[in-house]
Amino acid sequence: GKAGAAEVAKAGRYLRAVLDPDGEDRDEQADYARRFLRVRPTKAGGLEGEFYLPGEAAARLRALLDAYAKPRAEGDDRPLRVRNADAFIALLEEKIATELLVLVNAESLPTDPDPTDPQ
Repeated sequence: GKAGAAEVAKAGRYLRAVLDPDGEDRDEQADYARRFLRVRPTKAGGLEGEFYLPGEAAARLRALLDAYAKPRAEGDDRPLRVRNADAFIALLEEKIATELLVLVNAESLPTDPDPTDPQ
C-alpha cells in the first residue's frame, strides 16, 4: 500500500536511529531550535506570515492537510494553496472533529440503582 507523510517520517526516523544513533538527537535538537511562526496583520484585517516546523510536527501538519485539503468533489478547481488554507481554517474553527471511542465490557458496568432505594 501507499505510505502517508507520517509513516514515511516514522520510517526515516527509524532508519536514522539504526544507522546513526547519536546523530539523530543532534539533528532533532537543531531542527527543533529552528522552529518559528512569524505573522503580521494585513490592511484588510487578515493575517499572513511564514513558519518553520520541525520534522515530526511538520509530518503531523502534512498528514492533516493531505487528509482535509483534497478536492471535495469533481469540479473542485480550487488550487492546492487555497485548499490548504481552507483545511487550516477548518482546524482553527474546530470543524475537523476529534473522535473518542470508549469501549467498555458490559459485564464491568455496575447495575442500575434501584429507584425505590433511598440509600
